[in-house]
Amino acid sequence: MKTTSVALLSVLAVAACSSQTAQSPAPTASKQGVHWSYSGEDGPEFWGDLSPAFAECSMGDAQSPIEIADPVEVQRPVPVIDYQEQPAQVLNNGHSIEATAGPGGTLTVDGVDYALVRMHFHTPAENVIDGLTYPAELHFVHESESGEVAVLGVMLEEGADNPGMQPYVDSLDLPEGAQDIVTLSWDEMVPDDTRTVRFPGSLTTPDCTGGLNWLVASTPVEVSAAQLQSFRDSYDGNARPVQPLNDREVTIDAAG
Repeated sequence: MKTTSVALLSVLAVAACSSQTAQSPAPTASKQGVHWSYSGEDGPEFWGDLSPAFAECSMGDAQSPIEIADPVEVQRPVPVIDYQEQPAQVLNNGHSIEATAGPGGTLTVDGVDYALVRMHFHTPAENVIDGLTYPAELHFVHESESGEVAVLGVMLEEGADNPGMQPYVDSLDLPEGAQDIVTLSWDEMVPDDTRTVRFPGSLTTPDCTGGLNWLVASTPVEVSAAQLQSFRDSYDGNARPVQPLNDREVTIDAAG
């Protein structure tokens, strides 16, 4: 790897570490040394039994993803997404291709700024909207200064070629464990219409940390059939089934 790439990796790693707080999502399962997958005896149905650290996967009463149907309209400002093109550390973590953002990107929700930390994808989409499962879903993970976490889910649908998505698509063939530095057009991977559905939820992978603020963009982003196939060729079936809604309120930003 070139010297400049090594330097960028170091900068991005420092930025990621500096954003961690006691309330941040726990390390991924691979770092905890517990193997988990999306099928079989270590699949989603059994995550909570694989480790005491994963107990929330089976015991949590506000888990993600969910099936979204008839959300309640609420008059409130729509979120403000302020992303820009910048280098990112891209890693094949064995479950998805994760991009770690450098400093600068923000998501503002009800006056609270959340710093963009990382992004990854699931195929098919995890959250179900009005009975429809989209072919893929991006998850943008953010953290506020106080340690609150907000996840923005963006659905991908087949349509026109998306040049802004291509730098990320080009990284999807990284071998497991490999990483690279890629300049991503973060702002072109989210819809212009930032109206969202909101609900309390959790990480959708072990350790299934709860207490997260979930937002799902109501408008999908188009990508070409070839780009969608690249997602499937990278990881297909890396989606947790929908979880019980229990007594959670699901709301949507009022139109207009």
